Amino acid sequence: MNLSPLPIQKFFGNNGRPLAGGLLFTYEAGTSTKVATYTDASGSIQNTNPIVLDFRGECRLWLDPKQSYKFVLSPPGDTDPPTRPIWTVDDITVAPQAFDNAADDIGSVNNISLIIPQISSPVAFTRVVFKAAHTNTGPTTIQINGGTAHDLTWQTSDAFSGGEIQQNGVYVAIFDGARWQLQGPALFPTQVVSDAEADAGVAPVNFSYSHEYINVKRYGAKGDGVTNDTAAIEKAFAVAREYGGADIVFEHGDFLCDTVVFDFQRGAIIGDGAILRASPSIPTNGAILLSLSGDSTSGASNQSILDGIYGPGVVSVRTANPNFLENLRIVGLRFASNANNVRGIWATGITRGCVIEKCFFEAFENNCIALSGSWSFALKNNFCNGRNNGGRLIELGTASNGAYAGAVVCNAIDVTGNWCGRGARGFHWDRGQGGNVNGNTFEHNLTNVVLVNPRAFSFCGNYMEGETSANMLIGAENGLEFVGDAVISGNQIATSTGIAIQLNAIHNSIIGPNRMSGAVSQQYFILTATPSTQITGNFIEIEQLSSTYVNNTTKLDIALNRDIYERALYRHNFSAVARRARIIKNEDYTFTAADAGASVHHSSGSAHAWTIPAGGASIPNGAKIRCTNGGSGVVTLTRDTGVTLNLYTGSGVSNQNVAMAQGSWADLEKVSANTWDCIGQGLS
Repeated sequence: MNLSPLPIQKFFGNNGRPLAGGLLFTYEAGTSTKVATYTDASGSIQNTNPIVLDFRGECRLWLDPKQSYKFVLSPPGDTDPPTRPIWTVDDITVAPQAFDNAADDIGSVNNISLIIPQISSPVAFTRVVFKAAHTNTGPTTIQINGGTAHDLTWQTSDAFSGGEIQQNGVYVAIFDGARWQLQGPALFPTQVVSDAEADAGVAPVNFSYSHEYINVKRYGAKGDGVTNDTAAIEKAFAVAREYGGADIVFEHGDFLCDTVVFDFQRGAIIGDGAILRASPSIPTNGAILLSLSGDSTSGASNQSILDGIYGPGVVSVRTANPNFLENLRIVGLRFASNANNVRGIWATGITRGCVIEKCFFEAFENNCIALSGSWSFALKNNFCNGRNNGGRLIELGTASNGAYAGAVVCNAIDVTGNWCGRGARGFHWDRGQGGNVNGNTFEHNLTNVVLVNPRAFSFCGNYMEGETSANMLIGAENGLEFVGDAVISGNQIATSTGIAIQLNAIHNSIIGPNRMSGAVSQQYFILTATPSTQITGNFIEIEQLSSTYVNNTTKLDIALNRDIYERALYRHNFSAVARRARIIKNEDYTFTAADAGASVHHSSGSAHAWTIPAGGASIPNGAKIRCTNGGSGVVTLTRDTGVTLNLYTGSGVSNQNVAMAQGSWADLEKVSANTWDCIGQGLS
């Protein structure tokens, strides 16, 4: 029995307490040259240097057995190199253990040469550990310190034929007095060929990656943005088929690929931040980086799942089931567009129970994600970045302009937590029943959201912003009857131009509460044929409105909607009446009947007087006039002879002329022929 070494190293400060946040510098013995330590026994991930100790003063500290070290422990916040060391210990080496006779191979193909000074000549039961410099091609020998070369065989004494030793693999061999017997890999237990790989006829080339996960790098993919990785990706797909489905991993890299077809059964495609892009041999006009198909025959003859309508798919995933593609997850991939008409992920046929999440689409002038014929499909936490306001970034269902053929509706869709910006349309859903579009951000698209013909869905908690022609267009097209049974609530729409929400033939739905804000808006609701629909509780913060404040052509229940500028005194419900655009008056001026319900604005640096006329000038009782001053010149609201102007302030009510400084506003309401009330901000 042996005493266990410390599995985790712990360090203490001068006060005897754990050195939380302390710094451990590691150098080559006797020098100030930094040398690496590692986080685990594989030696694949280096610690930072200095190592920052955790809140318990601990760290994981694995050392190279061939290296001598100097450690310097310093308090938190010390400089690099350290100027306030707690202690320094030099000439630290790893105690000889299981791998004491370890060395790198410096020999040639089929002749492993090791320099191990402590072995003068091998005797029975001498054990060595080595990292191979080459992949063997036939019978192989081991030579120690330039001495006699002895055969390396299996424990059965069978000679090697080639491929038993892989470049960069780490192995253990024991001398039996006549020959070396290979014991198997020492540090990388992946140095085996799985049954599925053998059945698929696939020989791994990089055993640093386990056969338990289908990592394309195991089969030779470089992910360096230069090498064409098609062959390696095809091998990974072949192995997954033999497993009856598996998770396929593209591990942090930039993978170039020609067309490959994957007959999917189960599992996931996991990106871990890896980039997938078309190789230069793929036609850039309409290439699809990842295509999904519920048709088991699509993808044949190097065509995309859309049968060549838009050109070849780079990676075409089609179903092994003859009817539909099910339960596929695509997680963490990055998609890079290298041409104007490249698409990211397209799904057609019948796909159901699938998920696309945490994917990143950069600079696309066409679809980032497009689904057609998809049921119970989830799009979660994807980043869809367009370019030059081209393309529909997320598109569901049949495009109204016939952009692709043979497509069918998308039902039971969950679109949550996505960001879509700088496209022609951020989100477009054409036909479908049942779904949630919640918690997304749509910014700076020409049109942020278009919902055409879906029914029984919720659109809640989304944020829309930008200088758009329209933020939301909702309605029936293509001869279909109506959009219905929808809840559109809790959204924020911030726009400087265009339409906030346009509704056409939407039935039995609830619109509100939502918040709409912006400096200028031509129209915030345009309504056409909206029976049995409630627009309620919306909060509107828009300074200038056109004459079409609300255009309603059928019965509509409008309640509890308030203009923010009426918040101080008035409790009126929002009503479906016309309202004028802002009137600019940089002059002395007398109010007229045309100003009733209008906003009169001053932007001049000169002072002017705006007169409230005696007798009311045919302005109806109860009418309101909003007055704003954006200029540096003072505007005086002046009483004509016989007019009473009641200014309401915190100290009471006074009958007086009212001065409006820059940035102030005032609401005038006519009470009777010669009596007006005034409230506002910045008035004197």
